Amino acid sequence: SQASHLTGKFNNHLSGKIILQCEEAFWAGDKSGEGVLKDLITNDHINIERKGVDVETQRNYTRMIITSNENWVIPAGLKERRFLVLKVSDEKMQDPKYFKDLADEMNNGGREALLHYLQNYDYQGVNLQRPPYTNALMDQMLEGLDHTGKFLYICLERGHIYPEGDHWPDYIPTKHFLKIYKDTIGNIGLKDKSMSTILGKALKTYFGKN
Repeated sequence: SQASHLTGKFNNHLSGKIILQCEEAFWAGDKSGEGVLKDLITNDHINIERKGVDVETQRNYTRMIITSNENWVIPAGLKERRFLVLKVSDEKMQDPKYFKDLADEMNNGGREALLHYLQNYDYQGVNLQRPPYTNALMDQMLEGLDHTGKFLYICLERGHIYPEGDHWPDYIPTKHFLKIYKDTIGNIGLKDKSMSTILGKALKTYFGKN
């Protein structure tokens, strides 16, 4: 229920776990925590540290389930390969009968039926190391874009660089481009220091040196 429980230094509570449920989680852009989270997902081993005890390396069997109502939940990069992201329908929200029937089924053979189904499911031809690419994952990738990435996405959505334009110009003066960038990210509540330097480096990342 707290970020420190997942990415903090002392993590003995993760020892020997198979299923790890993160309830009402959200992502706030913590780079150090991002490394810990991704390592927990992909590494075959996990370092367990108890207070006053040397670090112990164990086999990592952790399978993580994250549930959240927040917009930004995971640190999904542009080439994300770790997460399956699903957007759950709110059709049955606040429907007590539906959830009572579901609980009754699970408590009367439903768990056993689910286990049998999963154990006998034909996984041939399915690459379990490549989660399906979903629209919900795309949303997480957009949330994680840097300021320049968000600016470029907005331009692509509106179909032109200039806010009031109607086409893509072959040439745009640098000072015009910088002003449009500053105004655009400012309109969505973002701010960059040393904008020209940051923008120049980011554009090289997205488009290459030329």
